[in-house]
Amino acid sequence: MKMKQWKKRMLGLGLSVVMAFGSAVAAPALSTEAKSVPKITMSSTENGSYSGYHAVPDRTFLYKKGKKELHVVSVIGMKLTDYTLNPKYSVTSVKKIKLPRYNEWGGYFHSEKGQHYVAIGFDNTAESETKTVIRVIKYDKDWEKAGQVDIHGYSSNGQGLGVYKPFDYGNVSFTENGDTLYLMTARTMFSNSEGLHSQSNIAFAINTKKMESHTNNVSYCSHSFNQFARFKDGNLYLVDQGDAHPRGVQITIYDDFGKAQGDLKSNAIRSSVTAFAFQGDVGNNATGATVGGMEVSNSYVLVTGSAQPHGSSVDGVTGFASGYGENLYLIKRSTSTGECSIRWLTSYNPAISGATVECPRMVKVNNNLFAILYTIKNVNNGKRYFHCMYIDGSGQKIKDAPFSNIQFRGGTQPIVFNNRIVFVEKPSNLQNVQIYNIPTK
Repeated sequence: MKMKQWKKRMLGLGLSVVMAFGSAVAAPALSTEAKSVPKITMSSTENGSYSGYHAVPDRTFLYKKGKKELHVVSVIGMKLTDYTLNPKYSVTSVKKIKLPRYNEWGGYFHSEKGQHYVAIGFDNTAESETKTVIRVIKYDKDWEKAGQVDIHGYSSNGQGLGVYKPFDYGNVSFTENGDTLYLMTARTMFSNSEGLHSQSNIAFAINTKKMESHTNNVSYCSHSFNQFARFKDGNLYLVDQGDAHPRGVQITIYDDFGKAQGDLKSNAIRSSVTAFAFQGDVGNNATGATVGGMEVSNSYVLVTGSAQPHGSSVDGVTGFASGYGENLYLIKRSTSTGECSIRWLTSYNPAISGATVECPRMVKVNNNLFAILYTIKNVNNGKRYFHCMYIDGSGQKIKDAPFSNIQFRGGTQPIVFNNRIVFVEKPSNLQNVQIYNIPTK
């Protein structure tokens, strides 16, 4: 009887693997273009946007200037390089910037006004309240330094004092609204009574005209392993991935930020909700989930990532367990009512399919069209299959498109350039940087 059960499970496993990967192999690939660019030097993207259970800041970034220039910004050590590429993805010029010596890399942001912002961090093992722990440097469009903001060690989010190590176990997310640059990240705090350094999110609002900042924590999450911030129509939208308080994906909406910022008691804060609760013990760093992107449509906050089923059944399976595969999820929260819902965009059996989703990233094409780039991995043979799922502004799936000959590890954020979705990768098995582009719909 036991042998029959074993054989039945193995047959089910084989069938599930075929079902999971059959479409990726058999479906015709859509139009895609790839170019090897030996003149660009960048960090490997092999590990994607996560290191184990937590996100890490990107080190390569894309921005554009109209239809004629694509830029790749690469940070290696204390050197930042801005590569200018033409529409055929050939390097036409290179600008090198020597950064101040720092301990922790934070992030880069290109303003729609043309300025560049760089965030770097300094460890604070002495737990000084006056030491600079985060520096945001402003450069003009020609990369001439135009100012800086120094954030000091006493900075607190009201739940825990100080910055012991900036950007620790988290991401750095920038968003801009007029003259306000909002920086959302994570940090480890000064030691508590037990000598431990807890970790949480922390955020700052920077006046880019005066280059002044103040702590501006609209949400609280601890531990916070990934952070996203977006402005739209004057409202601020935030996402955290937490393992304890809360344990899940938290979405916060802050109405009319421009008028209410700095007043954390204002009624302008609509609410923070745990939109996707994770099973497991409070404080268990492993959550069986990632958050890969957040954007805002005309009516919804849209959040995507990969996760084990937890309490939301996938192919009849629920739970949080070692060895379970992860599927692609989509959370949407109404910007008018605050109502939340979650659904699975893929449905591979977490227990027996041999399939797991990796590396999701979300790209906003316009207010009613979004693309989710992701990889399906066959854990039995290590093969990976790249897909792009297109959804509308209400989160409805338009189509799921497979592509061949693309190595997507999600180590950089894709952008839209000349009506194509463009992203850059440095796989460990290839000598040169690869620039890929796929359709926007």
